Amino acid sequence: MSSKNYLNQYIEYSPLHDKNYILELLSLEKVYSNQRNYEKKAKILLNYESQRKKGSNSIQDIIYAISLRAMLPKHLPISIKHDIVRNFMLNIHPKMKDLLYLYHFIKIGRGEYVDIIVFERQIYKKINYVDKRYIRDMFMDKITGRTCSRHHPNAIHRCRKGELQLDENGNTIKIARFISPKKYRYLNYKDNKDDEIRKLNFNNLIDKLKRCMVQAISKLSLSNCLYYSLKRERFDIKDKNKRLKAYMFNNTINYINLRLRELQNTFYYRGLYWDRNESWRHFERVFFSLKSIMDNGVVKLEKNKFRIDINFKSSFADLKTALNIFEKIADKKIKEFYYTEFYDSEFDNYIL
Repeated sequence: MSSKNYLNQYIEYSPLHDKNYILELLSLEKVYSNQRNYEKKAKILLNYESQRKKGSNSIQDIIYAISLRAMLPKHLPISIKHDIVRNFMLNIHPKMKDLLYLYHFIKIGRGEYVDIIVFERQIYKKINYVDKRYIRDMFMDKITGRTCSRHHPNAIHRCRKGELQLDENGNTIKIARFISPKKYRYLNYKDNKDDEIRKLNFNNLIDKLKRCMVQAISKLSLSNCLYYSLKRERFDIKDKNKRLKAYMFNNTINYINLRLRELQNTFYYRGLYWDRNESWRHFERVFFSLKSIMDNGVVKLEKNKFRIDINFKSSFADLKTALNIFEKIADKKIKEFYYTEFYDSEFDNYIL
């Protein structure tokens, strides 16, 4: 899926209506999960969804889980790949630690990916007992005693939606729950009859997922290696507006750092990482030019005869404009460097 802000990240999204597909995934040798006894739990959740839609005429009525396929950087150790998946899911929402998900790593062509299956209901660690309530208004024919519509001439209102159900002795009826009755829809986008709005909602979700993946990759891969990277803003800012601006600023820095990291990987994989040759000095010029822009908070555009300030005192709109221009400048510098120093049709890198 393409994205205007994260062109070099790939996220594929789809709801899963096929129960057998998930069962086949469980049979694979190298399947991982965020929880123990994942095979047993997955089957419980699958059966729960099937029972809820028992008698349905269409398999499309049942969404068993959400499927995600995300691109990963090449040649990462398996331990870092696992950490990236865990951080990716937690970046989507902290509640993901309680929701079961399965994942496995695959290769397609020259690319490396992770396939993730996310269940949207939680299996409780302890059984929850809750009051049983009526799920709809019910009307009864006062003569026959049978249920009827609200418009029946003999209809009386028997119970209202949400009212407690009582037993014959007048006591509240309790029901046991071991699975959350409602889904946690962190991976759903708001649907709409208007195709344009529906497309926009979907693209916003994909952008969010790509941003979460960039943050996970940037945080882990950069912390495990010695790389040149731009400094992120700290989040321990008491002022809410400044904290939100710092978050927006860090999203841009994460993206640029990921691009810089991938360039440095190219040096490493070609045996040039510690060779201070002309190519490496060229890379350093690119990096320090970006660092200068960020440190000084000024982007000068000679041809257009104006400058943009990366300043937290600016309005949200002005800061966002400045960061967008900074990101475009970084993209241009990195691409020009790559095509000048490294581009090879036989050894092309996915980042560009």
